[in-house]
Amino acid sequence: MLVSTTKKRIFDYWRMSSLHGGQFLIIGVPGPTLDPEFEKLVLSLQPAGFILFARNITGARQLRTLTDQLRALLPYPPFFCLDQEGGRVARLKTIGTEPPSAEELGRARDPGLVRQHGELTGQLLRYFGFNWNLAPVLDLTPDHGQPNSLQGRTFGKDPQAVALLARAFVEGQARWSVLSCGKHFPGYTPARLDPHFELPQVDRSIEELEAWEWRPFASLIHELPTLMVAHIANPKLDPEGLPATLSSRVIEECLRKRLGFGGCVVTDDLDMGAITRHFPLEEAASRALQAGADFLLLCHSFLTTAEKIAAALEKLPSAMLEERAARIERLRARLPEPIPFSHEDCASCNDKIAQLREEVRKRGGEGKESGGDTFSSPVEGY
Repeated sequence: MLVSTTKKRIFDYWRMSSLHGGQFLIIGVPGPTLDPEFEKLVLSLQPAGFILFARNITGARQLRTLTDQLRALLPYPPFFCLDQEGGRVARLKTIGTEPPSAEELGRARDPGLVRQHGELTGQLLRYFGFNWNLAPVLDLTPDHGQPNSLQGRTFGKDPQAVALLARAFVEGQARWSVLSCGKHFPGYTPARLDPHFELPQVDRSIEELEAWEWRPFASLIHELPTLMVAHIANPKLDPEGLPATLSSRVIEECLRKRLGFGGCVVTDDLDMGAITRHFPLEEAASRALQAGADFLLLCHSFLTTAEKIAAALEKLPSAMLEERAARIERLRARLPEPIPFSHEDCASCNDKIAQLREEVRKRGGEGKESGGDTFSSPVEGY
């Protein structure tokens, strides 16, 4: 009864206060089980939701227990997200089958297979309590072969084909009421650095981007509930040289006004080197929200920084915070109720994913992921 009463009081405060900084944060979780320190942080912070990684996953039942326990800490439906793209970026492969990569699906050239991939992904995520997948990748396959974290994660080089396949994935996930997130606007394709380590710089005009890299984004702009903005600097978009995640010229002018996006904008992880090597986290978070972002991803340093960041956000103009909060609440209204978990259902779904992977490889052939085997990125090991 005490816990329930405490949660109700927190919920009443959270509902009444438009200055509650935690409502814009999606935070990581330290490990596969909850500890008192993290529970205390969640109760105090009241984050919008959580992002999980391989460090949080040791078994099927354990994972569902973890998401259920996290959900029970909050008096409102939290967002539960992860990166389940397929191939090397698939967090659930530690306890199941690795789905086909976007590159493999692109070689197969069959939207039906991609739609099936989306459906199976959505189904598996729902069994584990997730409601939001940070996928699909809308970047195009780079020509330059330099490490920029995209190897194997893209559907191809042709914008029209990428849009077609990405739409099939989004439609498949939607059949299981899982939110999709297109990424990474304004595009990592030309980047020659991995943003996990350093801030990439590109030099493409708006006209060049609209003619090529932005075409998949423009094609799906009214179908995606969320879009992720990248840590990439382009002086032709922002003469100050700010990362796109911190730039109102990119988020408000290009993404919202020029392309017409009306959904929620989520930053790429603020813990990445592209940001931390150049900005204090509290400053970066404040700049991102001011620039037009709604959700701020804080994946790894949350224990020591989340409350400071939330306090910094509460100092921003209330009208701005209320606008972001309203978008988040409209999206929250779309979150489905959790469905029952069973090992049998999960095993059946994983069997179908294995069959799909074999079919995809039969159709497209097994090829080397773009960029070869010499490049690796933290994104594949988290």
